[in-house]
Amino acid sequence: MADNRVLTEVLRQLVDTFSYIDPGLVPYIADQLNLSKAEVLGVISFYEDFRTDKPPAHVIRICQAEACQAVGARQLIEHSHTEKYSGLDDIEIGTVSCLGLCACGPALICNNNVYGKVNTSKFDSLIHSLARHK
Repeated sequence: MADNRVLTEVLRQLVDTFSYIDPGLVPYIADQLNLSKAEVLGVISFYEDFRTDKPPAHVIRICQAEACQAVGARQLIEHSHTEKYSGLDDIEIGTVSCLGLCACGPALICNNNVYGKVNTSKFDSLIHSLARHK
């Protein structure tokens, strides 16, 4: 039986290559690693970086660590969930526990690019930039 490190490495490689884990691969992964499908699905569902649906073109995660909250991350989250952003099919906005940019908060990551000192104006500019580059 494989340990979870091997499984998470396999899943990480799939996400790095395809941006998601095709659910049709779960039985094959389980068989190859001598695990049950439930064990594989359990690991997939535990880690927020693993997903079984194809992500939109742009994925934004706003840092929710205490340092970022202290300088406006909560307001940024509220701003990101306003009606003007609710209909963007190709942009997914969510949160992340910590980006490790405590001195540059509020911070966010978008398509593997990290941004610091993000206020609502900078956020709006980023969204408009993404919308133009469909």
